[in-house]
This record gives sequence, C-alpha cells and structure tokens, in this order.
Amino acid sequence: MKKKWIALLLVVLVAFGVTACSGGSKGGEAQQEPEKEEVKLVTNGRLSAIEAPEGWVQGETSSDDQLAYETEYQEDGEDPYTVRLWIDISDFDTPESMLENAEENAKEWGTTYTVEEKTIGDVTFSYFIPDFGYKSMYGTKNSVTVIVSHDNEINIDDEAVQNIIKSIEVEPEE
Repeated sequence: MKKKWIALLLVVLVAFGVTACSGGSKGGEAQQEPEKEEVKLVTNGRLSAIEAPEGWVQGETSSDDQLAYETEYQEDGEDPYTVRLWIDISDFDTPESMLENAEENAKEWGTTYTVEEKTIGDVTFSYFIPDFGYKSMYGTKNSVTVIVSHDNEINIDDEAVQNIIKSIEVEPEE
C-alpha cells in the first residue's frame, strides 16, 4: 500500500512539473504570441514595395509604375543632400535586352562601366555600374522586367535598401 501511495505521489509530482515547465499554456492564462508588425506597402500602378523605412521618405514619382525613395547623405564636413533610389517597370522585354541597351549607350557616350550579378531576395539582377551617373540593376519579378536605380552615394548592401528591393511586387500585365 505504501508503494502505491509513493507511486501516486510521484505521478502527481511529475504531472505538476510538466505543467509548470510548459509556461502555463495548459490551464491558467494562455500566453499571447507577440504581434507581428504589419508591413505597409506603397503602390503606384502595377508596382508595390514597402513604405519608406526609417531614415527614408517616399519620393515624388514621374510616372505610373514607378516608386521613389529619398534619404539624406552627408560626407565629412559637407552639407547634407538628398539621394534617391527608384524602381520602375521597364519597357524592355528582358533584363538582358535592358543591359544591352545600357551598354550600347555607355559605349556611345564613351563611358566605362562594369557589370556584376547581384542577388537580392528572390531576384538575380544584372548590376550596371558606370563610372559616373547613377547605377542600375535589371531583373525580373513576376515575369516583368524591373529596373532599380540609385545615386552613387547609396550603398546597395545597406539593410534598408535591401529591404526595399526584397519587397518589390509587380502585378502581371493584363
């Protein structure tokens, strides 16, 4: 009889221990999952991406199917000035044809450039880097050619820039 009471006591203690270690998810108050921050999108025409992250503002666009972002840039001892990143839907059918056009224009203008492959999120871009002017990346999102261009002062590997580019969505043409 004494062994049965000890066994019963052990069962109760184990059951209590399991319940106590479960973080109170059974019985008592249920734990709440932390709320996920809602991602807000900006849309212009068929193009969408996240709202301007901290330190950035939405820039003025010059056409439908374009998004613009601006931030302040300052070199040591100089006054700050605005730099831009903008996203467009291309008229070209493929990123390759867009890159060929950029290369032809650069040669015509006597501009030297490099081309790198750059993957950001789920898109691999052809990254066109001229020796002056702005830099552009050509890629495909939802079977649509997109262009991401930015002033030279913007670091493409910056977390805010990467998040903007990763968030790009394009509705297919109807």
